[in-house]
Amino acid sequence: MKQLNKTDVAVVGGGIMGLAFALEAIRRQKKVTVFERNPSARGASVRNFGMIYPLGMRPGKIFERALRTRNLWLELGQSAKFWFNPCGSLLVARSKEEIVVLEEFVSSRQDIKGLRLLTLKEALKKSPGLVQDGLLGALWSESEICVDPQDAIQKISLWLENCGVNFKNSTTVTVVESGQLIANGEQWYAEQIIICSGSDLQTLFPNEFRNSGLVNCQLQMFRTNAQPCSWLLGPMLASGLSLLHYPAFTALKSYQTLKDRLTKEHPKLLELGIHVLVSQHSHGRITVGDSHEYGDTPAIFYQKEIEGLIRNYLSSFLTLPDAQVSERWLGNYVSHPSGEPWIYKPTDGVMLVNGIGGVGMTTGFGLAQEILPEC
Repeated sequence: MKQLNKTDVAVVGGGIMGLAFALEAIRRQKKVTVFERNPSARGASVRNFGMIYPLGMRPGKIFERALRTRNLWLELGQSAKFWFNPCGSLLVARSKEEIVVLEEFVSSRQDIKGLRLLTLKEALKKSPGLVQDGLLGALWSESEICVDPQDAIQKISLWLENCGVNFKNSTTVTVVESGQLIANGEQWYAEQIIICSGSDLQTLFPNEFRNSGLVNCQLQMFRTNAQPCSWLLGPMLASGLSLLHYPAFTALKSYQTLKDRLTKEHPKLLELGIHVLVSQHSHGRITVGDSHEYGDTPAIFYQKEIEGLIRNYLSSFLTLPDAQVSERWLGNYVSHPSGEPWIYKPTDGVMLVNGIGGVGMTTGFGLAQEILPEC
């Protein structure tokens, strides 16, 4: 008689959210199987900066979720033995309006450990590549961690496998029903099925995706050559435009004045959803981005115009020893207009988790801790 394929928890999607749920389930002594349609994760989880960035999260529940996620990244870095750097971050200010927003933010966020507004000299000491001309100061936060997403995802997967998680890579799930699924033509039975497939959700659950309000977002990013002479960026960097992008800052009284100024100065950048972040991994290369194009009909090809706009804005606050681009790519994620993750149960024992909105690396592990007890 053919042996039945059975598991307590089936996770569809081997990216960061899928791994987060696999981690929580295995810690609860569950038998876990992860189904990934590719040989390894190839979506948003490996096409990002590798920034764990609690600083940008909305105060309250989401910020606390990010801090729990941060702590788990530190634990996993030791256990799974991937490269990580608790380097913190600088948010660079080059206008009076940006400084005012940062001053208000520091005074209102006593809950953030190690938060401080630095002078020009202090900022240059932490990140010598900053452009001194026009620099007024920078917001320093010690909470942020940098990882190499491809390396981290691969090694967390291997570590989870050693902990007992069953990975079914190159395995496409085509049917999901209460208590069972079909993967590569084989039937599997599971007490709980969690779908963490990102934008692929529209293939597996097209009606649910269509009615959810979820929105696709396409990004442009690039990476430079390894910097010469072991040059180090220092903390990860964000810029004035990031103050408009991240929800941590939108409720501040000084926010609208800054938005008005940046809208006048950089209308094209805001139209394309550009704000510039910078990170550096162990290989020495610099990752830079990004733009945000929302909707179902994004540009098919990488656009040099967008790269030029990003590079131009980057040069206003950072000088790299070697700015030659070695890699370019299009990223993508799915977000929800509410700003919250979209969680939906279409039938008993099946849960769809989506709409993380580009902060899966920052909040994913904490979110899985919250949701799994409800399964």
